[in-house]
Amino acid sequence: TDTDGDGMTDKFESFYGLNPDIDDSGGDEDRDELTNLEEYENRTSPQSSDTDGDDLSDFDEIFVSSTDPLDKDSDADGMPDGWEIENGTDPLKDDADGDVDGDGISNLDEYLASLLTAVPMMSRLALIFLAMSLLLLGTASTRSRGNLTKRYQGGQ
Repeated sequence: TDTDGDGMTDKFESFYGLNPDIDDSGGDEDRDELTNLEEYENRTSPQSSDTDGDDLSDFDEIFVSSTDPLDKDSDADGMPDGWEIENGTDPLKDDADGDVDGDGISNLDEYLASLLTAVPMMSRLALIFLAMSLLLLGTASTRSRGNLTKRYQGGQ
């Protein structure tokens, strides 16, 4: 149902705090340069300028970078679209293993390292410990893991 005939369903308008009784299709509550009607048509939130939280506005994702405003990582390579654009990688191509700046560190590793700088020191140490533990477990051969299991279970 669209009581006011503005092209948006009453359910959508009520959910996002718009008025289903008046034509508010031209409004832009979140100031992202998309009208409420454009937000409705693109299934984005008229209450958030960045529906998926990737540091790109919904407008930029739809009209500039052609990324998905509902998916933080449009190419599913582990790096958010906004980070990719800021750092010169392609948010529409899986380039996690690439090395855009030629420093010998993969794009994905650089993104992950950037997360550590935003985390307090104690949390960083916990993340490093967890990563090292997973790395050791993941790279240990099946035979080595089997031997460790036997030792802990009292075998030789």
